[in-house]
Amino acid sequence: MLTTMETEPYFWKPMFLDLVWGLGSFLFLALAAKFVGIHFPSAWVLLVSPLLTFATGLVRAAALGSLWTKTMVVSAPWLIFGAFLFIGAEHIPWTVPLLLAALVVLPAAGGIWVRRRPLRRAANTTAVDE
Repeated sequence: MLTTMETEPYFWKPMFLDLVWGLGSFLFLALAAKFVGIHFPSAWVLLVSPLLTFATGLVRAAALGSLWTKTMVVSAPWLIFGAFLFIGAEHIPWTVPLLLAALVVLPAAGGIWVRRRPLRRAANTTAVDE
């Protein structure tokens, strides 16, 4: 018999909030870079973007959804920007979008995993008989 998992109700309110948080972290970096006068391929952006997506993963980890679904939704604005960057440029190597994906997706998954790890650990502990 087929059963549904906990991810079924994920597709409405929590997914929208995850997308909003991911978009907010991207817009925060874009506006900060614009006001400071830093261009996107600079080292500052490459250092701050993983921290922002890690923090976004930490914030949104408590809501419903599987780890990888939540990671991809939180990372979607960053990945869409990377796709437009790759499509719009003529002489950009194919490794740049892969680097962007690695700098965004992996820290977001790490933030979700770190936040959920104590919850999973507490659920799996059993009382030791003395």
